[in-house]
Amino acid sequence: MLNSTQKILNDALQVWPSWNDLQLNQRGQLLQAWARSFDKQQTIDSLATQMVNFQVKQGQTLIAETIEMPGPTGETNELTTAGRGIFVIAAPQEVPVTAIVGLISAALISGNVVILSLCAQQQSIANDLCTSLHKIGVDNAIASVIESDELLPLIESPRIAGVALMGNRAEVLEINKCLAMRPGQIAQLIAETDLENLPTITDNYLLYRFITEKTQTVNITAVGGNATLLALGCGDQ
Repeated sequence: MLNSTQKILNDALQVWPSWNDLQLNQRGQLLQAWARSFDKQQTIDSLATQMVNFQVKQGQTLIAETIEMPGPTGETNELTTAGRGIFVIAAPQEVPVTAIVGLISAALISGNVVILSLCAQQQSIANDLCTSLHKIGVDNAIASVIESDELLPLIESPRIAGVALMGNRAEVLEINKCLAMRPGQIAQLIAETDLENLPTITDNYLLYRFITEKTQTVNITAVGGNATLLALGCGDQ
């Protein structure tokens, strides 16, 4: 892997925990400020603004709440979500800016950091999108850009948690094979092949593919209060 790409990967890993630990509403406020900044960019239309707001709304609906799950022996269980880590947002061909913005905002609102890899013709758009995020207070390493020819060496790293790809079926198959052959954790692959209707990116439950579930259990049961349960656990009749 090229030294510059390795640095981008290392920097992204360092900032991911702090971004993931932010409250979802805090991430949402930053993304909404990002969407408002699109008015000053001629290459981005109003659909992109709507897409960011849609993903933020879905985040607030689907993954913002901590779910309480009472336990049978008196313990408390809390179910929350967390980002998976680093997501690569990739497009080997020219794609609608709305699609790019949709995947970036879905990944970020879920608690991930992103590395953007677009085709050469859209490299300037990639830079503009990341720069506009940095200007509203998002750390540079939370959203960064690599050249298109650095994509395959990057996703071979087991430190990449997932790839969100916009392209045709052949391109999806190539990326999927690359991810399947690498060592380490199984990477999430999210593929949008209908670049006109964007059914994957506009799916109401897309965010579930960017997150992992997290539980916290606190056992507050007094030993003497559950003597029967303890006896059963020991095999006593």
